[in-house]
Amino acid sequence: MSNYVANKIICKKEFYKKYLLDLNPFGDEIPDGYVKTHPYITFNKLYNVESLNEYGEKYGTYVYYGFGHSVRELDKDNVEILFQTRWLYPIYAIVKAIELDHNIVWYAVEENIIYISRFEWNKNKVVEKVLDLGNDKFDEWYDKNIMNDNIYDNLEPCDDTTWYFNNYNEKDWKLWDTDDLIKRYESRYPSKEYFDEME
Repeated sequence: MSNYVANKIICKKEFYKKYLLDLNPFGDEIPDGYVKTHPYITFNKLYNVESLNEYGEKYGTYVYYGFGHSVRELDKDNVEILFQTRWLYPIYAIVKAIELDHNIVWYAVEENIIYISRFEWNKNKVVEKVLDLGNDKFDEWYDKNIMNDNIYDNLEPCDDTTWYFNNYNEKDWKLWDTDDLIKRYESRYPSKEYFDEME
């Protein structure tokens, strides 16, 4: 089980501006310490809701602002968005975003770093592929780059060291076959099935 889930979205700038950038995430009630005109990212516009509270009541997990977020231009058309959520994958947002734009790739990894999930469009539906991190390749990379050299000490809080692990091949990603991603992840820790299989 995990306290936080690191998320990375690769999408078009236009999609980011239209659906994720939000200058009024709280509706009429602004919590202490927040600024109404500050650029936040939310999933509110994906489902046409007025506030984070409404989103949370209807769709569950939303962006955790305690670690902030970052938006980085990859090229003239695409951006990379980094942020964290609490406990669960924001599965409603993941599925809706990719259904709206089939080019989006959304990565998520729990704080316990068992595997990375990659959500994408494939054969007319949103699918999840997983990269198992319980192997020697990842352990060696982690020990060398994270535990000893600490070369990622200056990352922003919304970032995650796991995104820098690139010692794998495309064939290492395995399709996790499921009939209903939302039902699978709606109110369960992503790695629950992994632990169930290990028992």
